[in-house]
Amino acid sequence: SPIIIVNRPSDIGPCGDLALDAQSSFGSAGRPFTKVQWTLLDGPTGKDRDLANIISGTKSLVLNIPFDQASAGKDSPGPYFPSGLYSIQLTLVNWLGQTSSY
Repeated sequence: SPIIIVNRPSDIGPCGDLALDAQSSFGSAGRPFTKVQWTLLDGPTGKDRDLANIISGTKSLVLNIPFDQASAGKDSPGPYFPSGLYSIQLTLVNWLGQTSSY
């Protein structure tokens, strides 16, 4: 089964970007994982739809979420996600079909 290792900051400043790095994960015999799925489980305002879509649309082992909408390619500047606690899950599937979530 995949062993998930996520490197993350202990906290993010008021204008900091969120970066989660799972490139140290292993358990696919050196092959790429057949599925990489990030999921927003909860946030300070519930499950924000736009943020959930960005997170679930990331199919790499590195998840980057910019602080502001302008750097995310949105029309208006301003906070992209409110401060608070977020619960984000990563699911990996290896070439044998074995699944792990963290």
